[in-house]
Amino acid sequence: MIDSRSLAVRFQRFPLPASRFPAPSPAPLNEGRRPASRAQIVAAFAAIYIIWGSTYLAIRYADQTIPPFLMGGVRFLISGAMLYGWSRYRGA
Repeated sequence: MIDSRSLAVRFQRFPLPASRFPAPSPAPLNEGRRPASRAQIVAAFAAIYIIWGSTYLAIRYADQTIPPFLMGGVRFLISGAMLYGWSRYRGA
């Protein structure tokens, strides 16, 4: 049977290397920000419901009227343009 003393002696033979760069302490996520108001939370949920719901409607319409590869290409082109615009807005 192995006791804790023998384990401690066994692992002292192979010490872990000391880190040259200590890990930074994590900062709170909301540091320097005020909490969202009830109106902002309601508006965020409303935007999610409208955008998410309209996606299914658009896919149903596009499935009946547009060829599949053209529909996929247009979707990726639009999403790529939106991501590019957002990254340029953020300074990337």
